[in-house]
Amino acid sequence: MILAHKLAGYIAAKALWSVKEEKPQVPLYGFIDKQDERHVEDIVADTLVDAVKLGSQRLIENSEDAVFGAMVFVGTLPIGKGEYDALFMEIRDYSKPEAKAIITVPFSPKTPSKTFRVHKLKVVEWSHCEDFDKEACLNSIFKGIEGHEDGFKLWRTSFDGSV
Repeated sequence: MILAHKLAGYIAAKALWSVKEEKPQVPLYGFIDKQDERHVEDIVADTLVDAVKLGSQRLIENSEDAVFGAMVFVGTLPIGKGEYDALFMEIRDYSKPEAKAIITVPFSPKTPSKTFRVHKLKVVEWSHCEDFDKEACLNSIFKGIEGHEDGFKLWRTSFDGSV
């Protein structure tokens, strides 16, 4: 699951860069194949909801016979009394197919009076993952982020740990 989280971090960094650049948001689906090669692609459907459903189904089916899979999409996350935009990372390690983690990266979009800000990771779901080291998995997300040069720079310059 550690390498699956690293994959998710890479995809999240790519998505974060797109969010900051205010590009149209489509979910991203990625996997690591048995030759240890990373694949990332857009998930396109009529609506964002349909695209997320399609990506979730692909993660469940694993038709690529992947070792790890992840999908990243933009949504909203309630935190305290407010709501934040967030990247949702749905993460799978196919050595334990029933295991599923959902980790979010809340962010605050740029406004006329505020700069773009990235906030602390939040664990939303950790199902059937008791065999995995949660802290090591979360740290691995940052290793994946480091693998995307522009996304990593953005993360470093925009991080706000107050949320």
